[in-house]
Amino acid sequence: MASQQQSSKTPLHIRDRLRTPGYIFDFFDRKFSFDIDLCAEKGGNLCALYFDEETDGLAHRWPMYGGAGWCNPPFSSQEAWIRKAIYEGQFGFVTVMLLPVFNGQAYWQLIADNATQIHNIIGRIAFLSPEDFVKSGGGDKPDIHFKEGDKLPGNTAGTCIVVFGGDILPMGFLSRDDMRKGEAE
Repeated sequence: MASQQQSSKTPLHIRDRLRTPGYIFDFFDRKFSFDIDLCAEKGGNLCALYFDEETDGLAHRWPMYGGAGWCNPPFSSQEAWIRKAIYEGQFGFVTVMLLPVFNGQAYWQLIADNATQIHNIIGRIAFLSPEDFVKSGGGDKPDIHFKEGDKLPGNTAGTCIVVFGGDILPMGFLSRDDMRKGEAE
């Protein structure tokens, strides 16, 4: 069953498509030189080469498209992407995956047994909206209107980067603010 962050007020169809902040992608792209965005949305892709919902990255052999890929999987199907990254890692492909830190989920055993690197990010991440939408304020709070690309405040979960394949490093911590240094304002 898909993980659900119970306290999130963001609709699932939006959570499934939250976009990666550029500073996070750029930080890891400098380390891994990504060839492909494995789970993108047209218009929100972070690499020139990408799989989207139409081309379905789970249906392709990733090493055919380079040696390293970025993956911000849909919130509701993270385990399928984790399993695919583990499989492709057996053939030398390096997957760098952005995930919430829900270490009580069953798929965390897969991560613990197969990840070559885990980087916990200190500081909550404001993901980017994939489309214009309204988040209900509830009760006496006003509704909040978001436009495509807006930062979405209120992330209720920690975030980590999990790497499958490549060099083995001990689990570590990265500061969100350190990754943001040099980010264009």
